[in-house]
Amino acid sequence: MINNELSVEKIIQNISKYIEHLSPVKVGLLLSLTGSLLYVPSLWNDFVWDDINNIVSGDRLRSWSSLTEVFKKPAMWSAAQATGPVGTYRPLSLALMILEFKTYGLHASGYHLTNVILHAVCIFFTAQFLMEFGYSRHTTVLVTLLWATHPAHVEAIGWINGRSEPISFFPGILALTLALKQTKQFSVLRCVGISVALLLSLLGKETGAVFSILCAFWIIANRNKIYILHLWLTLTATIFPVFLYAFFRFNALGNHTMPSATIPWTSIPLTFSAIFFKCMESFILPLNRSIIMIGDWLTDIPGYMHLIYSFFTFVIGLLFIFSIYKKQTKVVFGLLWWMIGIAPATILAIMNWPGLYRWLYIPSIGLFIVLRQVFEIVRKRYNSFRSAHIFQVISIAVIGYVILTSISIQTWKNEGTLWKQVVRENPSSSYALGEWGADKFWSGDYRSAKKIFSKALYLNPENSFAADHLTITLARLKECENANIVFKNTRKHRVPLNIIQQEISLCFKQRP
Repeated sequence: MINNELSVEKIIQNISKYIEHLSPVKVGLLLSLTGSLLYVPSLWNDFVWDDINNIVSGDRLRSWSSLTEVFKKPAMWSAAQATGPVGTYRPLSLALMILEFKTYGLHASGYHLTNVILHAVCIFFTAQFLMEFGYSRHTTVLVTLLWATHPAHVEAIGWINGRSEPISFFPGILALTLALKQTKQFSVLRCVGISVALLLSLLGKETGAVFSILCAFWIIANRNKIYILHLWLTLTATIFPVFLYAFFRFNALGNHTMPSATIPWTSIPLTFSAIFFKCMESFILPLNRSIIMIGDWLTDIPGYMHLIYSFFTFVIGLLFIFSIYKKQTKVVFGLLWWMIGIAPATILAIMNWPGLYRWLYIPSIGLFIVLRQVFEIVRKRYNSFRSAHIFQVISIAVIGYVILTSISIQTWKNEGTLWKQVVRENPSSSYALGEWGADKFWSGDYRSAKKIFSKALYLNPENSFAADHLTITLARLKECENANIVFKNTRKHRVPLNIIQQEISLCFKQRP
């Protein structure tokens, strides 16, 4: 046993020596290639979920003139849908889809290839950041591999519309890397680079605001290393993009710039505690292979669990305060990254939007930093960890991540595989049943669609999407009276009225 451990130690030492002699660029490229290869099977996946509205059904992302329109309109404009109670503004993601349509047309593999490349770029810049952050090359390799292969990222990379996460991530972490360099040697050109990168991050997704906060925090935390003039110039470089982005966003969204909650704002602290716990659980045990219906999960939480979640959040808050007191800057930095990064997921739950995993793409590296720093503190204090043990644990984790990620990628293969799995994991979700029923409907399996839509409507009588499609399904099955009853009992409609009425009329005409 001892000989085996010594041999493993020797192998690890040899690998570490080899890695330490590589340049930062080579380390980043090696990790990019390794991490992105995992997502190669996604190239055979189809358009799913919102991809169909944006790319397949919609025609607003097919002309060159739309390259400027996406900066003037909310994200829902691309799918010809109403902005809704909270506007999303993703001009870079939509602009990229226009370029892709001109290149790939309606071949989904091209769009998936872009996502794989984006993930590779994010891996590269993550490695550069961690090395600039003070991590050795072999530590950078381990942390980056854990982050790059994490199964939660499939929703961001394996789904075409999830790309707003990596589009926001890579310029954001580039800005952080530049901010770290700025505390060592000031450069006016670097200030410009920070501003441009942060603006691009925000235009990728609203969550990019976390990088502005992190840049400002790191600069202030290291203020003793910078001249006062350089400090203010750099802080201005981190704040200015936020105001510029706010101008673009307000110009595009108007009154929908800020969210409008469907639950009282007074309950947000409890909601945040529950979401905070759920995100942590999803990060540690990423067992879901599809879309987490976070709103349904939140509704089903018993009262006593809210107390447990609140206590858990309180303990993490104490850890944050204790880290500040002990001047553990990197722990504070990582916790801040995680907590601010998952805050938008609270709005996601309040608005009852489906999905959670994609929101972990940006903040999860912060939690990896916290875990690494805590581990390092414990190791130095007790000196009880051997390199062989660490290597074995991380190897098992990476192998487990790779297996779970590979399975999840296949779940996102097409509409049928996706929504079938969503229903399996969220059997009481009316929304998921409606989407699965739609897949059966479009494939011509009307009898299965009828059963699924009926169950969706039973779970939520206000599900107008399921009601309208059930009406048309019944009409095509020649159950004309039932179709008419469902139609009359539906107060709001998602399908144009003339189409529904035409289907019912045709049913009565063609019935024997």
